[in-house]
Amino acid sequence: MQGRFALYPTCTRPDQVFGVKPHSDGSGVTVLLQDKEVQGLHVLKEDKWLTVPIIPQALFVNLGDQMQILSNGAFMSPIHRVVTNREREKMTVVMFKRPEPEKEIEPVDQLVDEKRPRLYKKVKNYSTLNYECFQKGLVIGHGISFQFLDKVREIIIKFFELPIEEKQRHGKAAVAKEGYGLDSLVTEKQVLDWSDRLSVLIYPEDQRDLKLWPEKPQDFRETIEEYAMNIDSVVSILFKAMAKSLKLEESSFSKQFGDRSVMQGRFILYPTCTRPDQVFGVKPHSDGSGVTVLLQDKEVQGLQVLKEDQWLTVPVIPHALFVNLGDQMQIMSNGVFKSPFHRVVTNREREKITVAMFKRPDPEKEIEPVDQLVDEKRPRLYKKVKNYAALNYECFQKGLVPLDTVKI
Repeated sequence: MQGRFALYPTCTRPDQVFGVKPHSDGSGVTVLLQDKEVQGLHVLKEDKWLTVPIIPQALFVNLGDQMQILSNGAFMSPIHRVVTNREREKMTVVMFKRPEPEKEIEPVDQLVDEKRPRLYKKVKNYSTLNYECFQKGLVIGHGISFQFLDKVREIIIKFFELPIEEKQRHGKAAVAKEGYGLDSLVTEKQVLDWSDRLSVLIYPEDQRDLKLWPEKPQDFRETIEEYAMNIDSVVSILFKAMAKSLKLEESSFSKQFGDRSVMQGRFILYPTCTRPDQVFGVKPHSDGSGVTVLLQDKEVQGLQVLKEDQWLTVPVIPHALFVNLGDQMQIMSNGVFKSPFHRVVTNREREKITVAMFKRPDPEKEIEPVDQLVDEKRPRLYKKVKNYAALNYECFQKGLVPLDTVKI
């Protein structure tokens, strides 16, 4: 248990200076004795800062990140801050209760099941990690500040708020996979998704079609370029970690993507729908990418993953990135890593946005199972294939399972 005793002096610019900047606690539980008269503690709820009222002889109990981990997300650790006051100083007494730093914590077994899969890994001395991340403006562990992730969301929302005439300036051609508009028609029986979309090719940079990149909002291009660079770094680390987990050379997966690997961004608005029981935002499919990195809506759920014939809803963790493995990673790993079927359901009352980044191998480069993952116990499952992403797209529009077409 650590005690922290704080005096917040008066401040001539309370609009620009925090007593404590926005953060979530690295404790298990925090117990706060507030000033008897002067307010200042705010808690973030649904994008609004709510002032915590003063009850002079009461104790304010706040749950920290470690309780969120232990409860597997059933209890939430809120983002909060302390604002300053122009006229009156105030004091607080805070007690932080934390696990022994050398003891690993993890979700309670009974709180992990098919409906709520395990959300967090084992961790030791989390409070130190929490402190370092928030001082650097980082969250969750992917190295991207939560302020920047919110900016990405804001840019996408602003684009979809533009008049339809402005958005159609970046419209896609009838058979194109880039631009503003819905899927290309592959068959007359094709079922369209309930969504509004913009897709752009980001890498290789020399293949960008900039007339499809919006000029409004004004900072769309620079924001998405910066976001893509961050995601590329995350994916690079992920490839190395996945290879090492299978006792392979670090480059075993990344080298199959080639020097001209592809990254495509897809920015999606899912409007409200009066018949969510009959219409999908995105129909069931598996991704044709190697890896897909998804920034979800901060509040509205909708993504579901199929596991053992049950559709499980992926929880929303506002500043986390959801990483989904695509078919091409299943091929390269010879079936060790799985590319799950997933879908997006619609919502009767609330619209939502998502930002998806698809990382794919160079379409001119053949991919195949890594040699070290083929042996007598696990024979080779897939043949060599080139430009699998195009095959995946066509198969799903026709109601076929793409992976079945490349099995040996």
